[in-house]
Amino acid sequence: MGGERWAAAGFVALEQIVPLLGKDHERTKRIAKAVHDLSSPNVVVDLDAVQTNILFLEIKQPDLVGSEFVQDLENVQPDELRAGVKDKNGLGVVVRSCDLTLKSVRLVLYHQIDDEQVKLAIKKLTFVIKQYDARWPKVQ
Repeated sequence: MGGERWAAAGFVALEQIVPLLGKDHERTKRIAKAVHDLSSPNVVVDLDAVQTNILFLEIKQPDLVGSEFVQDLENVQPDELRAGVKDKNGLGVVVRSCDLTLKSVRLVLYHQIDDEQVKLAIKKLTFVIKQYDARWPKVQ
């Protein structure tokens, strides 16, 4: 009886989710390109390595660690609201991520993240990374 439920869930995934993976990969690549185009000395991405819905960001700044970057992506600061990093309702943008190591952060996109949310994620990442670049214009 339990196996039937698992089989049904598998069929739903194959029929409804798998066809959406290409869009997830495209959105992930869009975020990666936006980060890459910042030419930050502090946070970089290997565009050639972005092949799926998983994005790895590498921290080059010795004084910045992954957990701090993750926290800055999750927290909403008054400065970013004043800078227009907010949604159409005026709410701040929270980007969920995971620090894998001291110098590596992972973002994962999935089928429920739409183009508007990708634009907001890019705004948030751009704001946070530019703050780092103002604080640390060059990596020591």
